Amino acid sequence: VVCFIEVKQRGDARAAAESVAPRQQARIARAASLYLAQRPALAQHGVRFDIVAVGPMPRHFRDAFRPDDWRKGAA
Repeated sequence: VVCFIEVKQRGDARAAAESVAPRQQARIARAASLYLAQRPALAQHGVRFDIVAVGPMPRHFRDAFRPDDWRKGAA
């Protein structure tokens, strides 16, 4: 699995994770698509979008979002 991770810092981990708005998710998905387009060997693997939220204690949200059209970003 190829994992793309967004790191956010807020007062608490939940607020940090929730701060990754749909517009940012789309931006991350476009970047992932472009990255994979340049690396065909990786493109055949599964993809996951995670968030590492840094508050008083860091928390890793695996598979935090799934943009429906993330592969369209390379087009």
